[in-house]
Amino acid sequence: MRAVVVDRDVAELAWLKPALAELGLAVTVATHGEAALDLVVAAAPDLVLLGVSAQGLDAFEVCRRLAFDRQTAHLPVLMVAHARDETLRLRALDAGAVALLTPPDSRHALVLEMRAVLRRKQAVDACWAQTEQIRNVAAARDALMRISLVDLDTMIGAAGRAVRLVRESAGSAEWPAEERRVLRVAHEELRGAAEAVRALQAVRALDAGEWEFEPAPMDVSSVLEQSLRIAGPRVPVTGSAEPDLMVVADAALVELALTALVQFAAERVTSGSSIQVHALRREPAGVRVEIVVIGDEADLSPTTPIAQALHLTLAQMVAEAHGGSLASGRGGGLSLVLELPPEPTSGTWPPTGLFSKAARAAEGSGLSATATAADWLVSRASLPAPPRPPRLMPPAAD
Repeated sequence: MRAVVVDRDVAELAWLKPALAELGLAVTVATHGEAALDLVVAAAPDLVLLGVSAQGLDAFEVCRRLAFDRQTAHLPVLMVAHARDETLRLRALDAGAVALLTPPDSRHALVLEMRAVLRRKQAVDACWAQTEQIRNVAAARDALMRISLVDLDTMIGAAGRAVRLVRESAGSAEWPAEERRVLRVAHEELRGAAEAVRALQAVRALDAGEWEFEPAPMDVSSVLEQSLRIAGPRVPVTGSAEPDLMVVADAALVELALTALVQFAAERVTSGSSIQVHALRREPAGVRVEIVVIGDEADLSPTTPIAQALHLTLAQMVAEAHGGSLASGRGGGLSLVLELPPEPTSGTWPPTGLFSKAARAAEGSGLSATATAADWLVSRASLPAPPRPPRLMPPAAD
């Protein structure tokens, strides 16, 4: 372990030497404040002892800079005085020092006080080392997920094209009804899997802050038409939008959200049902998109399919990204409402906590008077709770 001692005359701190030696600290000395700042950064000590008589830069200013600089905020600073003084102690604490040391009644007491400080420093170091390890594992896992999603997308696309070629091959219309039904179902399942992978790729990019957020004037009707074409649901779907319905938004994100919501609705209804999508003007000048199911909800298993959770999470993240909202519609049937403001109101990109908000809603822990779509989902099926990240506060910043 290492310590940096800063004082105009280190000889005046001779009473510290026995304690430093007993603790096994290798000591580096600086005699003025300016040198101490550079030395502490270079030496990365376990303890900084700062005499209030340090010449040059004021000792309290040195302490303040060390305490509120990202590179050194985690280092414990003990200010040292030659006599007990309550005013100096309060100034030291206000500047960010752990304590003000004065000549003790016994060397043993001094050693115990310094050892306690070092023990806390070691605990903090262990936490940050574990956090860094978690970050490295998460980065590796994210890279693996990114590569795996690309490979999965390629494989699903190839399988889908093969099934389509078989369905469109000569004489396929004469095949037995059961074989044609199996091919149709296989084609629909592959399309659904492809969109689930697309949704997962978007959720990952949004959560990692990798999405290049590009809001621009957007014609809602054209984006809605593209979304319905991509979704290709298993039930009939119709869409309409008021004329000249323009907002400022990221068109690619809105397309993803609308596609996800239509697919979510299609996966939760019985055959013979239909879906209607209406884009309406919401004053002042925003947009309200309603996805309404005409028909009955299918009997679902107790566990919600992961694809449905992905579609809903993606739509909620997109709404939050623009400062909008996603909620369940009124009435007994399946209905979802996506609202977007005239232009993004989140302020910064990526908005903080997007994924956390969606996850909390999916857990059902964020209930409000107007239930969100995820609240509506969890009331009908159980979602596994996502793992909670450790809540570690970073060092203080300027």
